[in-house]
Amino acid sequence: MDPNILKKYTQLKKHYPIKKITDYFNILQRTGITNMYVGAPFLYMGKKMIEHEYTYKHVPDEEAFEELLDHADEIRQDLIYGAYHQVHSQEDILGDDHHIRSVERKIQKDAQELLIIWMHFKGKVINEWDEKPGLWSSIKRGANNDDIKNYLFRRVPLDVFKTIVNDNLKFGIKEYDGHYTLYDFHNGVVNIIIEDLINYDYLGEIAGDFDVSLKEKTYNDLHQFLYDTLFESSEKAYAEAVRQYEEEYGDLDDED
Repeated sequence: MDPNILKKYTQLKKHYPIKKITDYFNILQRTGITNMYVGAPFLYMGKKMIEHEYTYKHVPDEEAFEELLDHADEIRQDLIYGAYHQVHSQEDILGDDHHIRSVERKIQKDAQELLIIWMHFKGKVINEWDEKPGLWSSIKRGANNDDIKNYLFRRVPLDVFKTIVNDNLKFGIKEYDGHYTLYDFHNGVVNIIIEDLINYDYLGEIAGDFDVSLKEKTYNDLHQFLYDTLFESSEKAYAEAVRQYEEEYGDLDDED
């Protein structure tokens, strides 16, 4: 087991009902309403916000969606309670804007960490398909898989790909705000790399007008490949982002 994941799990278990939260993520995945890589906010959105967001959108599994709504407020309260008691001491003053912002940041950060734990223990979320395969479903998945690599680079010139990756790593360093974890940073970089590949029309399959479920699965395959392949590059960029941030604003450990 990855020692970093085990450490996160041990820390978060003290403050959150992880079994309840992982069950909630399982329900969210069954609904089919979102790419699970961006599923963390559903922990703190609450019933009304989720319901409002999907009033006029297609919900693949209505039964699972109703189950999600049934638990949404309780999970939100669990997140607020866990974050509050980590940030506040007995002397803290309720309603103080600084402390409210600190709790909000803690909720967002821990929600992302809880999602990472769920993904780790459940296995690779993106590999759990329904009946309709993604465009790359016949390709064995995994970091540096030659078939996926060849598929990608038949569409994107290598020098163009390297430029897009490097530009977005630099962008990630520039936009770092002091509260991203390495996993937030890396996931964000991968997302904007894929967005650029789509916007520059190298991946017309994802941008094209076809079945939404196929589109999402193609995106997920590519996301996982790039997530695995580029992690070391993001790790170095993240370290540089933290260094630059601390040089300008002080040690991150002194915040909040």
